[in-house]
Amino acid sequence: MGLDRLCGAVLCVRAPWWKRLARARRRDGLGLVQGLRRIASQRGICPKLPGPGVDIYYVDNADDGNALRERVLRLVREKGLGN
Repeated sequence: MGLDRLCGAVLCVRAPWWKRLARARRRDGLGLVQGLRRIASQRGICPKLPGPGVDIYYVDNADDGNALRERVLRLVREKGLGN
């Protein structure tokens, strides 16, 4: 997408595909094929290599939303992001 060039840091949240599929089906009422298509369309959405001056941080979201929130807040504090 190239939007990472507009940012000083990029936070990419990752989860196993089967968890993402289950969440999409539960949350959005998607069928199996629709859910798999959504996951396929999201491939490559996170930049693989940082651009000049852009740091990329990956956060695991295999748990519930509260665990993700804590991981993101800890990363933001530790790296001094969001200032």
